[in-house]
Amino acid sequence: MTQTSNIETNRLVLRPFSESDAPDVFESCKNPNLGNNAGWKPLETIEETIDVLNTIFIGKEGVWAIVSKETKQVIGSIGIIP
Repeated sequence: MTQTSNIETNRLVLRPFSESDAPDVFESCKNPNLGNNAGWKPLETIEETIDVLNTIFIGKEGVWAIVSKETKQVIGSIGIIP
């Protein structure tokens, strides 16, 4: 079962990922310095980004997109595992 409701603070929204997040995720994850410590190579295309979203983030229990209320952009992710 996946989460269906959002968690909100004054500045952020935690919500499930969707394929429409691909442009924001790609912009961050194409940076060669971002994922190196986690063993991730930089993302090279939007299509690759959608594949990563579907494999790792979309529909996964306890995995949330962190969205800035100010910019409406995905600025990160968090996994909460009980």
